Amino acid sequence: MKSDRLISLCSRVVPEISPLAVIEVAEKAGYGGVGFGFDRSSDLTMPLAKSIRSRLADSPLTCLDVDVIRISPDNDLDEQFRFIDCAAETGAKFVLVVTLDPDTGATTENFSALCDHAAEVGIILALEFLIITACKTLDTAAEIIRAADKPNGRILIDTLHFARSGHFATEILDYDPVLFPYVQLSDAPAAIDVGNIEVVTFEARDGRLAPGEGALPLADMMRQLNPSLPISVEVRSREYEKQYPDAVARARFILDRTTTLVDGPTP
Repeated sequence: MKSDRLISLCSRVVPEISPLAVIEVAEKAGYGGVGFGFDRSSDLTMPLAKSIRSRLADSPLTCLDVDVIRISPDNDLDEQFRFIDCAAETGAKFVLVVTLDPDTGATTENFSALCDHAAEVGIILALEFLIITACKTLDTAAEIIRAADKPNGRILIDTLHFARSGHFATEILDYDPVLFPYVQLSDAPAAIDVGNIEVVTFEARDGRLAPGEGALPLADMMRQLNPSLPISVEVRSREYEKQYPDAVARARFILDRTTTLVDGPTP
């Protein structure tokens, strides 16, 4: 039976086009949702957020998430509050947060303040762990979430980063499933040199594979998560950009691989 779970196109799959064009691509390719990634928080303005919301209102799509807030040692909460307000205006449910601050206490304090502001506009914050940031593991992310103790503070599992952090699928069962509101999905080779920061960074930003095209135990990971969780496909890939220069064809290829993983092969 085909799953009715939400599958959302992350805009980083099609980085060459504008946020408004991403909505059109996601609709044509058959997605149920869309998410928007901004490397600089200043790139998301309130006028753009309003335009996104207006365009989404004319489509069957929902806005799943907006990223990214980066907590840092010289953290600018005012700018991050502005970013959250803009994300809320798009209609997004979640805003993704990472931390570059090695001071866990400071990260917790800032994350807590961000949660308080996000709660005012109906946003859930999802803290992501990855080995190229200060929060490298699921365990550390859970410590921060527990210490912050905010009802809208959750954890994002990105299947690539989960694997590269050295976790096994069954470790997900050690945690309350409520902590995981959605999942970012991509595939990759079984192993890389995780001690080489350049290799790890390239893979995360430009070397991902569509589900089933690599060797990560994605099916095992997904079995440990709530089967109704929304999926954000974040298959960032220079190779796919070359192989599928048409953004709709690229998005459709990745959606086909994702639905095969979730629902099984088409009869």
